[in-house]
Amino acid sequence: MDFRVKTFVSLLLLMLVVFGLYFFSDWFSKVTGYVTGDDEKIKLVKCMNEKDAEFYTGVYCADCERQEKEFGETIEKLNKIVCETSSTGVIIDERCKSLRSIPAWYANGKIEYGYKSLEELKQLYGC
Repeated sequence: MDFRVKTFVSLLLLMLVVFGLYFFSDWFSKVTGYVTGDDEKIKLVKCMNEKDAEFYTGVYCADCERQEKEFGETIEKLNKIVCETSSTGVIIDERCKSLRSIPAWYANGKIEYGYKSLEELKQLYGC
């Protein structure tokens, strides 16, 4: 076999392998439900929003701040209710008056209190 034919066959095989991997990864992501590029936090927030999640937070609440850091920028996509505006604890939303403490989560018709990890929230909302 001459050099050009070997080069052409090698290039053709390489292209087949690359396209095969591309189509396999596309199929695999569709079958498993894992879409590349879609962050787990974004998926969780979408699921929580479908289930009418509410996150009750406050300005001067250390656990609330920790909870917001856990979500990062995706926290802005959640239904976030700020329950106080100052260190005096002035309540600005009627829904906050019945809360025992913050942070709190509205899930499945009831209020869950305290900081929750992303795994706990997945279980809480069934995501």
